[in-house]
Amino acid sequence: MAQLTLKASLPLGTYYGHRSDGSVENSPSPLRLHAALLAAAGQGPTSEDGQPSDASLKALRWLEKHPPNGLYQPETLLLNGGHHRIGYRDVGTFDATKNSIRKKVEARPISDGVAVRDYYGFMWHDVPEDVAETLTALAEDVPYLGESHSVVTISAERFEPNLLLSPTANCFTREAHSRAVPAEGRTDALIAAYNARFKAKPPSLSRDKFSKGQKPTSEKPSEASIGETWYEPIEGEPETAPWATAYLFNLDREVDKRDRVALCLSMHKALISRIGFGAAPLITGKYNKGVLPPANRLSIQYIPTKLAQLLGENGPLLALFVPNGASPEELQQVQEAVHIKHLWSSSLGKIGVSFANTTRSGTRFWPAPAAGKHRLWATEMPIVPEMRRIRDKDSEWSLADSALVSAGFVWRDRFNIEGKGPKRYISLRDQVAQHKVIVAKTQLVTRSVRRFAHHSPKGVPVQPYDAVLDLGRLHPPQAAIMLGQSRHLGGGLLYPFDIELPVPEQTEES
Repeated sequence: MAQLTLKASLPLGTYYGHRSDGSVENSPSPLRLHAALLAAAGQGPTSEDGQPSDASLKALRWLEKHPPNGLYQPETLLLNGGHHRIGYRDVGTFDATKNSIRKKVEARPISDGVAVRDYYGFMWHDVPEDVAETLTALAEDVPYLGESHSVVTISAERFEPNLLLSPTANCFTREAHSRAVPAEGRTDALIAAYNARFKAKPPSLSRDKFSKGQKPTSEKPSEASIGETWYEPIEGEPETAPWATAYLFNLDREVDKRDRVALCLSMHKALISRIGFGAAPLITGKYNKGVLPPANRLSIQYIPTKLAQLLGENGPLLALFVPNGASPEELQQVQEAVHIKHLWSSSLGKIGVSFANTTRSGTRFWPAPAAGKHRLWATEMPIVPEMRRIRDKDSEWSLADSALVSAGFVWRDRFNIEGKGPKRYISLRDQVAQHKVIVAKTQLVTRSVRRFAHHSPKGVPVQPYDAVLDLGRLHPPQAAIMLGQSRHLGGGLLYPFDIELPVPEQTEES
């Protein structure tokens, strides 16, 4: 027995492929690799009269029963995310109208694919020697993965996987990745479909004559004998963040900023209605008298396409962030959201929603900072202060001070929050500042201010503002973060951006 490791490198740095629903995918699945190896077996130097050899068939059928034990998934970035380009092409048929016949032209979406930082890797343990040798030879003859312009070179080189096969993972496992794999019978199904299309009896003269209104006869790949496996990251969870897990949902359209709190409130109501009597306080936000609520509870946030692109998705998302410490019973109640199919509100109308079959870590939610860059955070949704401005005899209270207090409330388990009134807030602000948290910029929002907060404490005006922050030692660099009074219902979402810090000038000693 041997270990087989295949590296798929993309010389052009871009991978092009689509899922079965037509959406862009960010990695070639083991199912794609199997199909590419089969094509090489039938058309490469090892083929026998245009058909795979017995050795090739044995190796390909072995793959049907053995999904990869490990994968390497590189960082990817959607190209031209959020923009849909269309190409118009002659499809080789005819369009019949009442008075004329003309060539049929169709609008076809153009895929921009995904930029790939590194190679893709596939690893199998305990592979029979002859099977490993055959698959290595076939892999060297594969010209592309995905679409025909997704050029690839595959070689048997060793690598360290970052995803491992998990027999117990599913769509609710934090940061688990699903991959389509060939199931038993896939090789024979593809060969039968190929032979039926290219080796069938040619059409007769009567069936081959010109016909008005001909339609394209593009062949869809067979969907027979396809399975699914799940993989989990190898690396351990880094330092904890306020929210541990994010459930992602696809939306059928974009939503303006002023309507996002209403959208998240609609999801909140729909989830509580779905659960019925006994919904957990972690979801409702209502705790019994005398019970100290935790720093954070379930947060529902809208993620526009421009940010969803950073997550490998190409459309607007609704994310349900579950805080650390949630019990299995509370998680089960949150998971009831997967059954919600649409949301409705008077200002938004009806919006289609569907579970994206994806669960991300809240600590590794965003991509890692670029090498040599410093990470800052900016508001995608305005922050709403939890208190009115405080009169401080030593300095004038500013929005930057409010932002520090809002950060303190998110991590209040780390700080001393004893006391009441202004002294409590001033103390919390100072404690947060000691963690190198800096508010670099603030800007008041002056339009539709009431729409950025579902509820505000009595006597506290709604005063949303945008900000740029350096969260210093307080926050892990990839973790999801929301600040402010509306952070649980669509407000205060921050997104990361990286800057290059100036290099200190060197001075010569005289």
